[in-house]
Amino acid sequence: MSDTTLKLALDDTGHQIRQAVAGLDLDAKPIEAMMSGRMTLAHLYECYIACRAELNGEKHKWGEYVVPQEVVDDPMAHVFALRDEVIGEIHSAGTPEATSNALSYIALHDAYHVGQLCSLRLTLDPEWNAYSIYNH
Repeated sequence: MSDTTLKLALDDTGHQIRQAVAGLDLDAKPIEAMMSGRMTLAHLYECYIACRAELNGEKHKWGEYVVPQEVVDDPMAHVFALRDEVIGEIHSAGTPEATSNALSYIALHDAYHVGQLCSLRLTLDPEWNAYSIYNH
């Protein structure tokens, strides 16, 4: 995979998440089994922590990590900053393993949650323009 393709995938999914949560009531949970926006962002934060661990040759301890309270309280101030930091570390590493981690932990995983966030938005506001997530 070229660096350009990876950058496009990471940029697009980042943009889509930002658009999907813009103006969203982060605590709304219209379906019990659905994650709220806040829960989704906290989960993504942990995934970026896990990606960083993998980049450093460590294994993330799923089920043991506790997302810091300041992240839960204000995810918009922390989640995207961490995402950007980890992406910078991926680009600096420049290895096939780093590219694989970027795809697994960020690009593909974020895209999955974009769908969930869009479903949440449309459940809360059927008039919300789902096409607004796209960059192009």
